[in-house]
Amino acid sequence: MNDPGLPEQQKILLDELAFLSEQQSKALGLAVFVGMSPEEQAEFEERAKRIHEVCLLIKDCKAIAMAMKQSRHISLNAGD
Repeated sequence: MNDPGLPEQQKILLDELAFLSEQQSKALGLAVFVGMSPEEQAEFEERAKRIHEVCLLIKDCKAIAMAMKQSRHISLNAGD
């Protein structure tokens, strides 16, 4: 699933995102038939918040990786 070239932190975040998304999907599937208790609703909302946070962190990791790649490219070309 994960590209081996991605930073380790990004891999961890992608795995967490997949896990949380699967939990959300299961919760929604059950809710269609039996609804959600207040506790289940609170858990659902907490997972949704965490999914948002993880998405932002993944975006940050990608931006950092891109900046590092560009920095290496610039330093390699500096000797030209």
